[in-house]
Amino acid sequence: MPSSTSRRTIARQWELLKQLPGKGPGLSAAELSGRLQSSGHQVSKRTIERDLVELSQLFPLQCNDKGIPSGDIGEA
Repeated sequence: MPSSTSRRTIARQWELLKQLPGKGPGLSAAELSGRLQSSGHQVSKRTIERDLVELSQLFPLQCNDKGIPSGDIGEA
């Protein structure tokens, strides 16, 4: 059985995937962090960035690199 830390990570990443827009303009990591905090997940913007990198290896996510310092993220 997964540890409580693993369950929290999975729950957070699942909520993060649900928050990503299907099309149109994406959301910044800071915006996603705020949405996750509103959903009860207390995480930093950097944690969201790490989660997005990890999730992009499994799901077709795209990052808009035009934003500074980090771009908007959405589904491909």
